[in-house]
Amino acid sequence: MSTNYRIRKPYVLASLPRPFNPETGKFFVGEVFGHQLDQPRKKRTELIAAIDGESVNLYDIASSSLITSHPISPEQSFSCAPISLRMRLAKPHGTVRYTYAATRASTSAKGKPKQRITVFKDSVDANGKATSESLFVTVPSASPIILLETSTVLASVPNSRFDGNLVAVCKNGHILCFSPEDLTLRWQQSGNSLSQDEVTKFSALSIEHAAVVPAGDVIDGLFEGNSDIVSSAFSRTVTKDQKARADVVIFVACVTRGDASERLLCALAVNPTATDADATVPALVRLHMASLPDPEKLPASADRQFRLHVPSGSLTMLSGDYIYVYDVSRALPQIAAAMYREAATSILRLTNHSIIAASATDVAVCNPSFGSVQALMSLDMTTLKKPSKGEIQRFDMLANFKKLDLVVGLVGSLLVALPVEQPRFGAKKRQAEGLLIDSIGRGGPRDPLKKRARTGEETADIFTAPLPGTMTAEYMAEMRGAMDSADKALASGDLAAFDRLLAPCFGLTVGADGSWDLECKEKETYPLVDRRWVLYALSRAFALDEPSVENAANGEEERLPELRVALPTSNLIMYLTMAGHFTLRNLRAAFRESLENVDVPDAHLARGSVLRLVELDPSMDLLHSYLVSNKLAAVELLTAILVILRSLGFVPEEPNSTKSLEANSSSSEATAPATKATAANSRSPNTNIDISMELDQLERELQTTEYYLSDETSIRARALTVAFAKLAAQSAPATVTALRATLQPHEVLSLIYVLRGELVRGAWTTRYQGQGDTMCVSDNDQEAGGVDADPDADIDANAAPDGSITLIADLLSRCIDAVGMLGWMVHDSLSVAAPSPSPNQTLELGDFLSALKLEVSAALQGLEECVVLEGLVGGAVRHARGIARAAQIEEKRAVERGGLRKASSVVEVGSGAAGEAAMLPLGSSWADIEPGWKVGKGGEIMQRTHRELEHLLSKGTRTYSLEKLLF
Repeated sequence: MSTNYRIRKPYVLASLPRPFNPETGKFFVGEVFGHQLDQPRKKRTELIAAIDGESVNLYDIASSSLITSHPISPEQSFSCAPISLRMRLAKPHGTVRYTYAATRASTSAKGKPKQRITVFKDSVDANGKATSESLFVTVPSASPIILLETSTVLASVPNSRFDGNLVAVCKNGHILCFSPEDLTLRWQQSGNSLSQDEVTKFSALSIEHAAVVPAGDVIDGLFEGNSDIVSSAFSRTVTKDQKARADVVIFVACVTRGDASERLLCALAVNPTATDADATVPALVRLHMASLPDPEKLPASADRQFRLHVPSGSLTMLSGDYIYVYDVSRALPQIAAAMYREAATSILRLTNHSIIAASATDVAVCNPSFGSVQALMSLDMTTLKKPSKGEIQRFDMLANFKKLDLVVGLVGSLLVALPVEQPRFGAKKRQAEGLLIDSIGRGGPRDPLKKRARTGEETADIFTAPLPGTMTAEYMAEMRGAMDSADKALASGDLAAFDRLLAPCFGLTVGADGSWDLECKEKETYPLVDRRWVLYALSRAFALDEPSVENAANGEEERLPELRVALPTSNLIMYLTMAGHFTLRNLRAAFRESLENVDVPDAHLARGSVLRLVELDPSMDLLHSYLVSNKLAAVELLTAILVILRSLGFVPEEPNSTKSLEANSSSSEATAPATKATAANSRSPNTNIDISMELDQLERELQTTEYYLSDETSIRARALTVAFAKLAAQSAPATVTALRATLQPHEVLSLIYVLRGELVRGAWTTRYQGQGDTMCVSDNDQEAGGVDADPDADIDANAAPDGSITLIADLLSRCIDAVGMLGWMVHDSLSVAAPSPSPNQTLELGDFLSALKLEVSAALQGLEECVVLEGLVGGAVRHARGIARAAQIEEKRAVERGGLRKASSVVEVGSGAAGEAAMLPLGSSWADIEPGWKVGKGGEIMQRTHRELEHLLSKGTRTYSLEKLLF
């Protein structure tokens, strides 16, 4: 179930008083926290609003009511949002509320603005008596305060109500710390101290965003759980409890070094024991400082709005119409996501993955990681407040209250609540959010003004020529004219002119001898061609013989149209085959009119295509190119396999044929053509056939035989390999259906026998733990030569690929499924021609299945033994490879250093058991193992993980101490 946010109509919480000076007066809204001593603070459902020259008001969000108000003098203006604390103290103190505000006034003697911090104390004792008082202190800094925060954990002390820190961060980087009870200045640190460890000092520094967060959140979010970074920042005098309650000041600052400016993310730990009296103890310890990369094409002077979310380790920035999310948990922060939101004016983080963005017209819940909009609602702020003349209204979001499902913002002088309901399971349990499924179908809009940058390398002829198949009047007229010219050349018998006219249509060049340049091209290198030219070429290079009407009238079975070659000497057939255009789909489209009233099966049309290619090139080079270059279906592949196997003598013409099935394809490559030639010589020609035609046929067969004898790698074997590999890549149901439609039962059985021979010839039935004996139990197979007499001879040279067993197993399973249970029962008495010394010996179906079962079992047992052997010797082999790799690396390093190294010594391993035990890792003792390795289960040598190495290192080190390294 996908996440579904709901945004309701906003409503007014409270109307704030007008500032003393409406033209220059501002509003600042802060948060209220509830404290229990020695416990982390909790956010309350209250807000505190500061109005320039008016007052500091405290509002309850749930009831939309005013809690209390503290007036200020009219000349006072606020520089940052106030903060309020509410604590329930031990008896007899009762309940107390502290409200802190930073104000400025131009009443000093020198005329410069005087800055001060004021605290308002509201106490209610155990008897219900309420008292109020205020206290202020002048800040020794002229730079305006942009952040006023208290410690996230307040400690209880014997002689006071509580103890903690009140931290004030100024615009220029000046940081001050006061006592939250009486505003006593404890320490201060100038912004210039941030660059004291830098090579290039800061000439200017301006803080744009700051926050005070607990050290635990910083460890989990920014440092990914590495607590040593924070622990090592303090001296030994700081106790463990003080480290746990420490605060971290994080801010984004724009600094200038020379003529260049950049933005830095800094994290400073507040020392709990720091005072002005002890200058040796640093008040702030730098934990982290990294540069924030600027987005592309973003001006340096552009306005930026930051939101820091420490638990997720992210910093969100709004600038212009884009929302950028920085991943600050890295050593070098990076921009993790960027999302376009038109005219967005304010953002607020809802969860680790969701951000709410508001503009003058709408409010949207976004997921910048996937660029999606989870919820969107139009915003009409005129219903909340009628704007005055020239006033531009905007919705500034301030705080998110998860318990109330409210987002509170400021519209002019109105506190506005926006209900944002997060998805839930049941009554209370929230649904997991930030998943990819939540963003599917909810993509955000793209920047309409963003265009692809043009480079000088781009040419202007990208779309100057129409793409193949473009339907324009000029193109169609030109194509019809070219087709008419080619038809005229073909009708006149000028085949050379026909080829010259068609070559430019396929993007090819014509040689001096009239041949097309096809030798050095692969399928991917041929230019794109309009499919209409492909269909035209197929309709001219081939032809379909019409069905015989006379035979149908005489009651005979109507024969199907046969495919024949119309232009055997043209370059078209070679091009169509090598370019991947000679497919069943294109053939049916080319002869659509001829096949419209005749139901021709795919098997028949595929058989005609393959036979015509074999007639054109008996050496089957063209058939090999047909299998390699074309995207063929299972029917076409099976037809090609059947033709190749029949030419090799593996498939008999009739089911009960006593013709021997060759088990060794390499021997049949040389003997099959020679047998044809001998038969042709011994055959007496028909008196009606010319003797010269018979001699030409014998000459062609003799050339084919010489080609097979001279070719070291059989072209038919390679074509068969390609066909089997493509057939295994087809889906199993499609292959089974094609087998039943294309092959006869005896042909399927012959194909199974061929796959059995490959299973044996690939040594998959050979024992790994024996003495070289095979596990093939079929006596007939051994007699026929299905298993080599010497199984150890040329093992490395003729080893089958490791993945061939998968291909053989898949094809065997599909062949067995194609016959089916009923087929095995019907053809139970069918005998299969098997290789044997006697030409009349056959293999019954029962013996055939028994032999197949035993061979498959033997292959399975061989694979199991292979797995056992891998477990026995795998550790030793990996150890040896690791040593060799380490030696090569060390040698390479020595060469790079240019130093002298000793010659590698050759160690001779003794032939006895003691010598082998001293060298193999299985015979190593614990003391002989290097620290980076360990002995696992069964004596296996394994490499230690980084965690284990660090654990061993920590066991041998002393108690942690921090020293300063001097270089």
